[in-house]
Amino acid sequence: MHINSTAPAKEETPQSQNTTTMEAKRNPGAPASPDDPEQDQARVERHTSNSLQTIRLLLVLCLAALSSFSLIPSLQTLLPPPPSVIPPQGNHTIYIDGTCTTQPQSIQYVQHTSNNQKLPSMWSAAKKNSQQFALAQACAAAFAISYETFNINNFDSLTSSTSMLSATGKQHFFQGTTQEPKAPYLTPSWQETAQKEQLQQDAQALNTAQLQQVQDSSNTFSATFIVKYQLTTKIAGKSSTKQAQMSVTVQAIPVPPTTTPTPTKAATNSKTKSAEAAVPGAKTTPTPTPTLLAISTGWEVTDWHDISS
Repeated sequence: MHINSTAPAKEETPQSQNTTTMEAKRNPGAPASPDDPEQDQARVERHTSNSLQTIRLLLVLCLAALSSFSLIPSLQTLLPPPPSVIPPQGNHTIYIDGTCTTQPQSIQYVQHTSNNQKLPSMWSAAKKNSQQFALAQACAAAFAISYETFNINNFDSLTSSTSMLSATGKQHFFQGTTQEPKAPYLTPSWQETAQKEQLQQDAQALNTAQLQQVQDSSNTFSATFIVKYQLTTKIAGKSSTKQAQMSVTVQAIPVPPTTTPTPTKAATNSKTKSAEAAVPGAKTTPTPTPTLLAISTGWEVTDWHDISS
């Protein structure tokens, strides 16, 4: 008789299943039963956590790589710089002459001035007319007013007067010269103090500028005027008014005259022959010589000094 040596499988009771589950929790490193749902959920949570950490690391690496590219600086250059400090002008800057085109009637004076001013003798001696004198006066007054009128919250107002300056005057304003420092508006310490005080100034001419001296040479003509003005200063909302004066030197800018073109001799002879051939016996009129059509004089500011004290 054949006897089966294989023992029958032991039936797993609920008590033994609970014992296995508790053993797995006490020993998490042990291999989990493939049919255990709690262990499957734990594996999914671990994998999700690892994936999130990997994604965060990749984002950090991508941002670090972008910051090393030249793309970000180029985008920053497209944005306007904050209005904090006026950048200094370098020594390589090439300054271009400005032009002072202020008309005399556009200047508003505090005190009444007569329109019939007597032309100074030194001006007449330089063979300059009254219209040029009035324009030079207006130019000197306009510069003093523009230079002394500003609002610290509008940094463009600090340099609005530079459009009237010559190349030499602009170098004086932005860089300074051996005799004069640059404009105080460009000094960071001045700007910092003015911002703290919320400084504002408003200047208005008292009367017409007074001629002090002229310098006439074969190449240039300049005149120095004394401009008296009323200056209102507002600091932290509180206003005060005083009178001041400035010495302003303007230089004449001759405008080249406009002339008619001069025809060549060959062209003149050709026109003469053509006219004679068209109308036999007719007299031809010679081509006129170049004529002066217009001439004028402009002004620009070359130097200025505060002479209030």
